[in-house]
Amino acid sequence: MEVFNTYLNNIFASYQETEQARRLKESLLMTMEEKYRDLTLEGLSHDAAVGKVMSEFGTIDELADELVL
Repeated sequence: MEVFNTYLNNIFASYQETEQARRLKESLLMTMEEKYRDLTLEGLSHDAAVGKVMSEFGTIDELADELVL
């Protein structure tokens, strides 16, 4: 999903593009997309599901601080 891909691109923009970073980014994208699908199956609208997924991942700064690349 493009919104999650853009979000992750912003997170990883300041990190060197390594194989580890690529794998982590792919894993996070898959997790976000799965969560989105689950939420929409539960009846949440597109916007509500995207918002909930994004809020569960915290701000870009919070997530970036947790990354060890």
